[in-house]
Amino acid sequence: MFVRSWLLVGMNELLMAMLLCPEKVGYLMDRILEYQLGIARRYIETGIDIAQFGDDAGATKSLMMKPSLWRHFVKPRLK
Repeated sequence: MFVRSWLLVGMNELLMAMLLCPEKVGYLMDRILEYQLGIARRYIETGIDIAQFGDDAGATKSLMMKPSLWRHFVKPRLK
């Protein structure tokens, strides 16, 4: 969700929006999650055996955002 979000709006814009308008970022990530779940359901319906979904919020030595932002936006949606 994080990668698709910043690909859609830009990295700097997304990180700033996390601080300035978190409700909009949450809405965007929820819609992306719904889309990805829909794809996963179609995979199951068509009998695909293996699929991979991934996300990357890490830089070389740390997260690309404050851990509190990751816990707020990303972690709840991983469940």
